[in-house]
Amino acid sequence: MGTEKIVIITNLVSHKEKALYIHIPKNGGHTIYPLLSSKKWADAGRPVQISTEKMKEYYLFTFVRNPYERFFSGWKSVMKSKNQSDKITPEYFKENFSMKEIDGDKVTVDIHIGMTQTQHLGNTLVHLNKIYKFEDFLTGYNEINEKFNCGGAENPKKANVSVVVDIEKFMNNEIIDFINKKYDIDFTNFGYKKRKI
Repeated sequence: MGTEKIVIITNLVSHKEKALYIHIPKNGGHTIYPLLSSKKWADAGRPVQISTEKMKEYYLFTFVRNPYERFFSGWKSVMKSKNQSDKITPEYFKENFSMKEIDGDKVTVDIHIGMTQTQHLGNTLVHLNKIYKFEDFLTGYNEINEKFNCGGAENPKKANVSVVVDIEKFMNNEIIDFINKKYDIDFTNFGYKKRKI
């Protein structure tokens, strides 16, 4: 039982603080990584294996995000990585939100939006001590900053933030239905409300 190994994939770890940050892409990691790295938290660089017994000694935390916002943010990131920023328009998104035409780099697509947040957490979900919401990012950031005495600035601007757009202009019933089905488990696990069609 206690010897069962849990594999944690994307994270920063501090054995001194006995804490693990589990990073889910598109949920503020570009701001959290520098904060924790300043305290010499180590990027595991590869999956970390830790027993369920040992995990009880560690503080595990992550950030989750509204699935609609996260999907759109991931789609924008993939478009930018393909040098297709000029196509980030409501019209193009509504025609091409499924990513079929830019799926050449499947890894990028999968990491950013292909996987649910629940999949990113894997079997650590039941062991998490704290789940912060991206929608209240500064509260989570400030709490982490204080808890681990990181010395970061209070209420910093989020890193890697693109121009804010009105996501409502990019949504239609087909896209809402797609996101509702694809990320159903995230709506359930993290308390986000599905839009009705």
